[in-house]
Amino acid sequence: ALSFRGETKKATPNLASGFTMIETLVAIFVIMTAVIAPMSIASQALSTSRLAKEQVTAFYLAQEGIELVRGIRDNNSIADNTWNEWSLGSSISGSVCYSGSGCKLDAKDLSVSSCSGVCPILNIDSNGIYTYSAGTPSSFTRTVKINIVNSNEISITSTIFWPGNEAGFTITDNLLNWP
Repeated sequence: ALSFRGETKKATPNLASGFTMIETLVAIFVIMTAVIAPMSIASQALSTSRLAKEQVTAFYLAQEGIELVRGIRDNNSIADNTWNEWSLGSSISGSVCYSGSGCKLDAKDLSVSSCSGVCPILNIDSNGIYTYSAGTPSSFTRTVKINIVNSNEISITSTIFWPGNEAGFTITDNLLNWP
């Protein structure tokens, strides 16, 4: 016959089961790193993408300034006007683009006017065209300056400024008188 005695067993904690506090903190740290690192990279990528978009827009706006002067030169030549006359009826010495503060050229209405100090901000119209007339203000300003190299050559400098890029973006090109 089997006899059972009233033996009591002492309960011992099982140290192998469950997580310790240190293991839990390490797990939380690893999970946070796994979540925060990609978010930080994505944020930096968005910022870089925005800067790249602004630089591309600045390049095209600066190039447009050069092309507007080239178009005026071509139209003057076709109309048998002085090739390097940039504002309506003015002489080279009186032209606003030859002044120290430069001029603003509007791609929409092809107007040329002086900039007193700093040229105004370009607007974006409903068709997405950058203009000085009505529209939503952009963050870009364009200044075009013309310098005489000799009687048959001018140098054009088109500079774009926008917030966050104080140095701006400048394109320079030379135009020649052609018959």
